[in-house]
Amino acid sequence: MIGAIGFSRSLEWSIDAAMDRPLTHGYAASPSSNAGRIAAIGWLAISMSACAALAPPPEAPPAPVSPVPCEDSIFRRASEQQSSYFESEAKRLEADLRQAETAMITIESGMRSHQSRADAVSMLAESRISVERAARNVPWRATEVADALSKLDEAERQLLADHLGTAVFFASRAHRIADKLNAEAELVAANQGTRFIRAQRVNLRSGPSTEHKIMGVLTHQTPVLTERHQDSWWLVRTLSGQVGWVHATLLQ
Repeated sequence: MIGAIGFSRSLEWSIDAAMDRPLTHGYAASPSSNAGRIAAIGWLAISMSACAALAPPPEAPPAPVSPVPCEDSIFRRASEQQSSYFESEAKRLEADLRQAETAMITIESGMRSHQSRADAVSMLAESRISVERAARNVPWRATEVADALSKLDEAERQLLADHLGTAVFFASRAHRIADKLNAEAELVAANQGTRFIRAQRVNLRSGPSTEHKIMGVLTHQTPVLTERHQDSWWLVRTLSGQVGWVHATLLQ
């Protein structure tokens, strides 16, 4: 404080001297010669530099928000879930391919399909029951359910045209899609930590705040498996293997 007052006094003296007018704080008047003005201006520069040195440094910018680290076990479970999902999908596609190849061989060789009308009707009925059950159990998979229903419609058209092998082919594809969806529904039901997204679109974030990076977007009724919570946020993983944070008010 004393140093600051001293600098203030010096600054007043320097300014008054430079302007060639007497001081009002009891100091003697500065000489009016050119040398006196030069000396006063020098004191003015020194005083201003000293005052500037006393100014507080500017505040540092806020540090960027970093993702909250997660336990390795959480990522391991998510990775295993993702691998299981892709393996299941690959098996379904391989079965579709094998059946399509068999149908093509039958067509190219001119052979009559070995399926009877009763076989086609039975397969179509079983597939429709399985698809309807999937539609009830996995509302978050509306796109896949719609795909299965379109294949059932095609199977119906082929059956009416007496293309029995083709009807069985499309009905079987719908059945495999429904089987995969129903297996997912059983997995969700068996996990006690399952929650569902209650809003139409919810951001999956890298940490428990709205300042953290958005890792993905989850849609209405999508199931998530809860791992742990922090304040009002849940660390969750999805059935496809994503890991991130969701606010608790957006889950049900």
